[in-house]
Amino acid sequence: MDMDNIQLSKLQVGTVAQVAHAVTGSAPRFTCLNLSRRTIRFEQSVSINNLPIELLSIIFDFAMEDVDLPKVTRRDVPLSLTMVCYSWRAVAFSLPSLWASIDADLPNSILTLNFASEWLARSEPAAIRQLSFSFSKQPFDLCKDVLNICVYPYLGNITCLGLSMSSILFRDLSKHLDTSALQVLEAISFTAHGEPVDGLGASFGNSIDLSKCPALSVVSLISEQSTEFISRHCVTGFQWESLTQLDLCDRTLDPITVLDILALCLYLQHCKLLLRGFGPDAPFIPSAQMITMWDLVSWEVEFTGTRNPRTGQYIPTTIAPFFGVFGLPSLEELTIESREVDPGLFTALTRVAARSFLNEGDTFPLHTLHLKGVHILYPHTLVTFLRQTPNLVNLTMVNARGPVDTYQCFFMSFTWKRGMSRHHKVSQCLPLLEHLTVIDNADRVSPKTRIRNELWVLDFLQSRRWRPDWPGRISPCHCTKDMKCEGNHFRTRNNPHTKKMKLTQLQSISIRWRGAPGKFLPPSQSFCKSLPQLQSRGLEVCHPPLLVRAKASRGDWIGKQREFPLEWSIFGPDMSALFYVDFSREATKESDAESDDDGYETEDPPTPPREYTSPLQNDV
Repeated sequence: MDMDNIQLSKLQVGTVAQVAHAVTGSAPRFTCLNLSRRTIRFEQSVSINNLPIELLSIIFDFAMEDVDLPKVTRRDVPLSLTMVCYSWRAVAFSLPSLWASIDADLPNSILTLNFASEWLARSEPAAIRQLSFSFSKQPFDLCKDVLNICVYPYLGNITCLGLSMSSILFRDLSKHLDTSALQVLEAISFTAHGEPVDGLGASFGNSIDLSKCPALSVVSLISEQSTEFISRHCVTGFQWESLTQLDLCDRTLDPITVLDILALCLYLQHCKLLLRGFGPDAPFIPSAQMITMWDLVSWEVEFTGTRNPRTGQYIPTTIAPFFGVFGLPSLEELTIESREVDPGLFTALTRVAARSFLNEGDTFPLHTLHLKGVHILYPHTLVTFLRQTPNLVNLTMVNARGPVDTYQCFFMSFTWKRGMSRHHKVSQCLPLLEHLTVIDNADRVSPKTRIRNELWVLDFLQSRRWRPDWPGRISPCHCTKDMKCEGNHFRTRNNPHTKKMKLTQLQSISIRWRGAPGKFLPPSQSFCKSLPQLQSRGLEVCHPPLLVRAKASRGDWIGKQREFPLEWSIFGPDMSALFYVDFSREATKESDAESDDDGYETEDPPTPPREYTSPLQNDV
């Protein structure tokens, strides 16, 4: 801060007292700065030192409101505090908001206990942003001292509290923790280590009453006592209207407890429910017990399962029964993230959509669906579910797993198989679909399947049959406006029976194929030969050429070159960009080129091509 521009030297002591009294509401204490040991540079501005530190702190706080300060680690906090200019250091250290904004753990030793108590004392009356500590091997007396000195006196100023301790210490916490003082608490996390002791569950469930926290939005409980915790709040009839995330990790959850958990979410509009810790015997909820969440608009559910401490793998969990009991008449956004293999997931979601119809003629209001890591064993079940979502606008599939890759999991749904009627087509199921994203984050591609990356794109554009033994074509999906796909390979076969597609509202498609790290993936010859066919159908293909030296299968160089487009676009008859493909992945000079099905190997491009910019890119 430039002291010469402040011009505080004209203020008199009486005026300063009036300003300080008007700002702080109390008579200021004139604690003047001592300049006896300061340099001549600061002695020239001695007039400002007649002001009290309290008033200078207000000026300093006002000047720092619009400053974007970088984030530092906890180890660098003491060093960053000493970097405040010497003239304003005492002023800055007197700000409660400065100490309250420090994100640090509570002490794990007696040596740092006094420092933590001094730090918390200086932060009053500002709200402490985050307060957390973890005790695993510390003495019991030290843990109690930390709770008595650093936690209990400042409950009214804590906005984020994280506690990780043993089950025995958890009993002492449940007896002395006054939750009525947590008026500004927004997030709380409890983690209990060790086996539960006798009476701990009842004490935990009856003593810790979070219904007295009006601003609480995030609750995370990792212990063996979540059953009593949930039962406590369900019996009282309290409803968390501000709750946005509920994270429970308990191996002892039973079906009744799961229903109690859902009872907390009945009147929520946005909730992220994370259920972790289910073992092989997952709780099965009878389908006859239906729970209707009338006001739930956005819901994010994550099933992470139980990690085996020996192997590090997750124990599979059946999640379909979890969705089989819901009625969601107001749900608009749904996100499911799971590592589990469940063939009945989409069948259960279909029941959810069917139960959500209040009156005859109503439709499921879901318009955004995100699937992350979900196993798709039977793609036709996805089609059945999509038939119940006519209002779907945004559909995202990330790392979908199953017996085939992500693209087969999804694009197989765009076909109808033998025994299925024509109204199963996705083009009729999703009339309002505008944004479609299919992403596969695999890093490596087999050389045998790399050449077939582009075939499903051609089949999609030209409406070819996928395989001769499957009666049907890929549906036009003519209402799709934006489609983005990233991944590796997709197997299919060509068929001479083709028909024109109606891409009247399709605005753009973005395709990106990934290879091994540092590998260059040019398109195959068959893909390049198919581009003129698209031009004959009224689609103009534009791409910059790239010269790539060819190599025989045995490693002998041959004296010819081929042109491979790194990126290309397809334009419709009205010159609106319909298709854009990016192959601009450079190859490393150290890596060896891999052979493809044509018997050639591509070397690294001599110079990377310039980025191709469509003349109508801004319009798209």
